[in-house]
Amino acid sequence: MNDTIKKASTALYSTQMKWAAWYLPIVYIVYILVISFVPEPEVKEMSLLTFVFQTATIFMLVCGILSCFAFLTLFVKQGLTRRTYFLATSLSGIALAVSIIIITAVVTWLLAFTERFTTLFDNVTLSTIGGTEPQWVLTVISYILVIFIYFLAGWLISAGFYGYGASGGFATIAAALILVFVTDFFWNFNTPQPVAGLLPVEFQGASVIVSLASSIILITLILFAIRKLTKRIRIKMY
Repeated sequence: MNDTIKKASTALYSTQMKWAAWYLPIVYIVYILVISFVPEPEVKEMSLLTFVFQTATIFMLVCGILSCFAFLTLFVKQGLTRRTYFLATSLSGIALAVSIIIITAVVTWLLAFTERFTTLFDNVTLSTIGGTEPQWVLTVISYILVIFIYFLAGWLISAGFYGYGASGGFATIAAALILVFVTDFFWNFNTPQPVAGLLPVEFQGASVIVSLASSIILITLILFAIRKLTKRIRIKMY
């Protein structure tokens, strides 16, 4: 990796983390309010990590949608190539996903030590995956993969509208919905699914190995599609 790509990806990541610095504290506060005042048992049992995951899918989708319109023209104006833009955005997107989930996992873990001072988190349990017992590593990895896929879905939509207008935009929206639906289908966290949960169908999920493999394949396919869309995309010089 050359210095240009490192600097570009670092700049993108820094900007996106500034957004996250507003987003995460707000979601943390909302989480405290929800489990404090909503009496339903399933809400009382929801961990901060699971709660943030449900909102992070939308946050990452929005960040992905902004990727072309906010940064592509800027990068080209500064003399950077489309390839540099693609690599920098890919690296910053996965770094953002890792940061959001790791930071929240640490805060969730720290909340477990507040039992001496409050009973608010006594019923909280981490979503199970790959078995009946909570597994932190698998949960963290799966959450990172899923929200990164949402980032890529937003980026795909952005590239479609940016380069090919309404027709390309609506086509990429349809493709992104399918990709997100497939992701929701494979993963089962015992929590409401962002897209599959909207349908009156019960999804059992797949094995952990199949889910991990499918997510990696989807990420590869989406990155390939985005690279094809942006490789010779016409730059809008605002």
